[in-house]
Amino acid sequence: MKSITIRKTVNLKDGTTIPTGSIISFVRHGEKMSAGVFNWNGRELKLRYKSVLKAPSIRTLEKWEGEGYCKSVFGDRTETDGYGSLGEPSWCLAYGLV
Repeated sequence: MKSITIRKTVNLKDGTTIPTGSIISFVRHGEKMSAGVFNWNGRELKLRYKSVLKAPSIRTLEKWEGEGYCKSVFGDRTETDGYGSLGEPSWCLAYGLV
């Protein structure tokens, strides 16, 4: 499992707040490529990758695409339509660009 420290407060639809500095664990990617399933305090939550991770800029995505690769949401080098070592999608997939 991949543990992530939340960099900014995340407010969920049910009114729950995940405070800055909380640690969540990646479980699997969700049905939609833009979201993953994370464990926080014993709860499985579907969270958008760009809500809990530092997302690359569009300029960076364009640079990667021009060089023929992309990074996964956890930093593995992969193809633009590929997945990282934990099954997480590339940022191009997470943004819906591919």
